[in-house]
Amino acid sequence: MLFGYVKGAYTGADSSHNGLLLQANGGYLFLDEVHRLSSENQEKLFSFIDNGLFYQIGDNSHPIKSNVRLIMATTERPTDTLLTTFLRRIPIHVTIPDFLKRSIDERLTLLRYIIHQEAVKLNKKIYVNNQVVSALVQTNNRGNIGYLKNLIQIACSIAYKKQYGLDQIDLSMDSLLIDKLPNFEDYGDLLIDGQAAFIFNEKK
Repeated sequence: MLFGYVKGAYTGADSSHNGLLLQANGGYLFLDEVHRLSSENQEKLFSFIDNGLFYQIGDNSHPIKSNVRLIMATTERPTDTLLTTFLRRIPIHVTIPDFLKRSIDERLTLLRYIIHQEAVKLNKKIYVNNQVVSALVQTNNRGNIGYLKNLIQIACSIAYKKQYGLDQIDLSMDSLLIDKLPNFEDYGDLLIDGQAAFIFNEKK
Protein backbone atom coordinates (compact mmCIF):
# COMPACT_ATOMS: atom_id res chain seq x y z
CA MET A 1 0.00 0.00 0.00
CA LEU A 2 1.36 3.39 -1.01
CA PHE A 3 0.31 5.59 1.91
CA GLY A 4 -0.13 3.04 4.66
CA TYR A 5 -2.95 2.96 7.18
CA VAL A 6 -3.62 3.24 10.89
CA LYS A 7 -5.19 0.65 13.14
CA GLY A 8 -8.96 0.62 12.71
CA ALA A 9 -8.89 2.45 9.37
CA TYR A 10 -11.09 -0.28 7.91
CA THR A 11 -12.37 -3.74 8.75
CA GLY A 12 -9.40 -6.03 9.21
CA ALA A 13 -6.89 -3.25 9.93
CA ASP A 14 -5.89 -4.70 13.29
CA SER A 15 -2.62 -2.79 13.41
CA SER A 16 -1.02 0.22 11.75
CA HIS A 17 1.06 -0.31 8.62
CA ASN A 18 3.73 1.92 7.12
CA GLY A 19 3.14 2.46 3.41
CA LEU A 20 5.71 2.39 0.64
CA LEU A 21 6.29 6.15 0.81
CA LEU A 22 7.51 5.88 4.38
CA GLN A 23 9.41 2.63 3.84
CA ALA A 24 11.33 4.27 0.98
CA ASN A 25 12.27 7.34 3.03
CA GLY A 26 15.75 8.48 2.03
CA GLY A 27 15.78 6.38 -1.13
CA TYR A 28 13.98 5.66 -4.38
CA LEU A 29 10.51 4.24 -5.01
CA PHE A 30 9.58 2.71 -8.36
CA LEU A 31 5.87 2.73 -9.19
CA ASP A 32 5.04 0.46 -12.11
CA GLU A 33 1.76 0.81 -14.05
CA VAL A 34 1.18 4.17 -12.38
CA HIS A 35 -1.88 4.75 -14.60
CA ARG A 36 -3.73 2.30 -12.37
CA LEU A 37 -3.75 4.82 -9.53
CA SER A 38 -7.20 6.27 -8.96
CA SER A 39 -7.71 10.01 -9.47
CA GLU A 40 -7.91 10.39 -5.70
CA ASN A 41 -4.57 8.66 -5.16
CA GLN A 42 -2.97 10.65 -7.98
CA GLU A 43 -4.07 13.81 -6.18
CA LYS A 44 -2.61 12.53 -2.91
CA LEU A 45 0.63 11.67 -4.65
CA PHE A 46 1.08 15.03 -6.36
CA SER A 47 0.34 16.70 -3.03
CA PHE A 48 3.18 14.62 -1.58
CA ILE A 49 5.43 15.66 -4.49
CA ASP A 50 4.65 19.30 -3.69
CA ASN A 51 5.36 19.31 0.03
CA GLY A 52 6.81 15.93 1.03
CA LEU A 53 3.89 15.21 3.34
CA PHE A 54 1.16 12.60 3.19
CA TYR A 55 -1.56 11.14 5.39
CA GLN A 56 -2.11 7.51 6.20
CA ILE A 57 -5.53 6.05 5.49
CA GLY A 58 -7.73 6.57 8.52
CA ASP A 59 -5.78 9.56 9.85
CA ASN A 60 -6.26 13.01 8.36
CA SER A 61 -4.82 14.84 11.37
CA HIS A 62 -1.18 13.77 11.49
CA PRO A 63 0.86 14.40 8.32
CA ILE A 64 3.90 12.20 7.77
CA LYS A 65 7.07 13.51 6.16
CA SER A 66 9.18 11.42 3.81
CA ASN A 67 12.02 12.21 1.42
CA VAL A 68 11.64 9.93 -1.60
CA ARG A 69 12.70 10.12 -5.24
CA LEU A 70 9.91 8.71 -7.39
CA ILE A 71 10.38 6.79 -10.63
CA MET A 72 7.15 5.90 -12.40
CA ALA A 73 6.35 3.76 -15.42
CA THR A 74 3.25 3.18 -17.50
CA THR A 75 2.38 1.21 -20.60
CA GLU A 76 -0.41 3.66 -21.45
CA ARG A 77 -0.32 7.15 -22.93
CA PRO A 78 0.21 9.40 -19.87
CA THR A 79 -1.96 12.19 -21.30
CA ASP A 80 -4.86 9.74 -21.64
CA THR A 81 -4.67 8.13 -18.21
CA LEU A 82 -3.06 10.57 -15.76
CA LEU A 83 -4.37 13.82 -14.35
CA THR A 84 -2.92 16.92 -15.99
CA THR A 85 -2.14 18.31 -12.55
CA PHE A 86 -0.22 15.13 -11.75
CA LEU A 87 1.70 15.12 -15.04
CA ARG A 88 2.82 18.71 -14.51
CA ARG A 89 4.64 17.67 -11.35
CA ILE A 90 6.75 15.05 -13.12
CA PRO A 91 9.82 16.99 -14.34
CA ILE A 92 11.36 14.36 -16.63
CA HIS A 93 9.44 12.22 -19.11
CA VAL A 94 11.23 9.44 -21.01
CA THR A 95 9.47 7.55 -23.81
CA ILE A 96 10.82 4.07 -24.52
CA PRO A 97 10.00 2.95 -28.06
CA ASP A 98 7.90 -0.11 -28.78
CA PHE A 99 9.87 -3.24 -29.57
CA LEU A 100 9.17 -3.14 -33.31
CA LYS A 101 10.20 0.52 -33.52
CA ARG A 102 13.71 -0.32 -32.37
CA SER A 103 16.53 -1.08 -34.79
CA ILE A 104 16.97 -4.68 -35.88
CA ASP A 105 20.37 -4.77 -34.14
CA GLU A 106 18.76 -3.78 -30.85
CA ARG A 107 15.97 -6.33 -31.28
CA LEU A 108 18.49 -9.09 -32.00
CA THR A 109 20.54 -8.09 -28.96
CA LEU A 110 17.46 -8.25 -26.74
CA LEU A 111 16.55 -11.62 -28.24
CA ARG A 112 20.01 -13.05 -27.56
CA TYR A 113 20.02 -11.66 -24.03
CA ILE A 114 16.64 -13.19 -23.11
CA ILE A 115 17.53 -16.56 -24.63
CA HIS A 116 20.84 -16.48 -22.78
CA GLN A 117 18.93 -15.97 -19.52
CA GLU A 118 16.87 -19.08 -20.29
CA ALA A 119 20.02 -21.04 -21.18
CA VAL A 120 21.50 -20.13 -17.80
CA LYS A 121 18.34 -21.22 -15.95
CA LEU A 122 18.07 -24.51 -17.84
CA ASN A 123 21.85 -25.09 -17.88
CA LYS A 124 21.52 -26.03 -21.56
CA LYS A 125 22.67 -24.85 -24.92
CA ILE A 126 19.77 -23.40 -26.90
CA TYR A 127 19.76 -23.51 -30.69
CA VAL A 128 17.42 -21.17 -32.55
CA ASN A 129 17.05 -21.58 -36.30
CA ASN A 130 16.71 -18.60 -38.61
CA GLN A 131 12.95 -19.03 -39.03
CA VAL A 132 12.38 -18.75 -35.29
CA VAL A 133 14.76 -15.78 -35.05
CA SER A 134 12.87 -14.05 -37.88
CA ALA A 135 9.51 -14.62 -36.19
CA LEU A 136 10.64 -13.46 -32.75
CA VAL A 137 12.25 -10.20 -33.86
CA GLN A 138 9.32 -9.26 -36.11
CA THR A 139 6.33 -10.34 -34.03
CA ASN A 140 5.36 -8.25 -31.03
CA ASN A 141 1.95 -6.67 -31.42
CA ARG A 142 1.99 -5.67 -27.75
CA GLY A 143 5.11 -3.63 -28.35
CA ASN A 144 6.98 -4.57 -25.20
CA ILE A 145 9.91 -6.71 -24.12
CA GLY A 146 7.84 -8.55 -21.52
CA TYR A 147 5.77 -10.10 -24.31
CA LEU A 148 8.92 -11.25 -26.12
CA LYS A 149 10.28 -12.73 -22.90
CA ASN A 150 7.03 -14.60 -22.33
CA LEU A 151 7.10 -16.04 -25.88
CA ILE A 152 10.67 -17.24 -25.39
CA GLN A 153 10.04 -18.73 -21.95
CA ILE A 154 7.06 -20.72 -23.23
CA ALA A 155 8.98 -21.86 -26.32
CA CYS A 156 11.91 -23.01 -24.16
CA SER A 157 9.54 -24.83 -21.80
CA ILE A 158 7.89 -26.69 -24.69
CA ALA A 159 11.25 -27.57 -26.27
CA TYR A 160 12.73 -28.66 -22.92
CA LYS A 161 9.84 -31.04 -22.30
CA LYS A 162 10.13 -32.58 -25.76
CA GLN A 163 13.93 -32.85 -25.62
CA TYR A 164 14.38 -33.71 -21.95
CA GLY A 165 17.77 -35.16 -21.10
CA LEU A 166 19.63 -33.64 -24.05
CA ASP A 167 22.51 -31.22 -23.56
CA GLN A 168 21.04 -28.90 -26.19
CA ILE A 169 17.45 -27.94 -26.89
CA ASP A 170 16.31 -26.67 -30.27
CA LEU A 171 13.62 -24.04 -30.58
CA SER A 172 11.42 -24.78 -33.58
CA MET A 173 8.41 -23.04 -35.09
CA ASP A 174 5.97 -25.45 -33.44
CA SER A 175 7.11 -24.23 -30.02
CA LEU A 176 6.15 -20.62 -30.78
CA LEU A 177 2.70 -19.47 -29.72
CA ILE A 178 2.32 -16.93 -32.52
CA ASP A 179 -0.96 -16.63 -34.41
CA LYS A 180 0.23 -14.83 -37.52
CA LEU A 181 3.79 -15.21 -38.75
CA PRO A 182 5.57 -12.28 -40.41
CA ASN A 183 7.35 -12.55 -43.74
CA PHE A 184 10.62 -14.43 -43.38
CA GLU A 185 13.82 -12.39 -43.10
CA ASP A 186 17.11 -14.24 -42.66
CA TYR A 187 18.85 -12.81 -39.59
CA GLY A 188 20.87 -15.98 -39.05
CA ASP A 189 20.74 -18.80 -36.52
CA LEU A 190 21.72 -18.64 -32.87
CA LEU A 191 23.47 -21.13 -30.63
CA ILE A 192 23.54 -19.83 -27.10
CA ASP A 193 25.30 -21.44 -24.16
CA GLY A 194 24.36 -20.30 -20.67
CA GLN A 195 27.95 -20.91 -19.52
CA ALA A 196 29.61 -19.08 -22.40
CA ALA A 197 29.15 -16.24 -24.82
CA PHE A 198 26.53 -16.83 -27.49
CA ILE A 199 27.68 -17.91 -30.96
CA PHE A 200 26.32 -16.44 -34.19
CA ASN A 201 25.21 -18.55 -37.15
CA GLU A 202 26.60 -21.83 -35.89
CA LYS A 203 24.86 -24.82 -37.44
CA LYS A 204 24.16 -28.04 -35.63
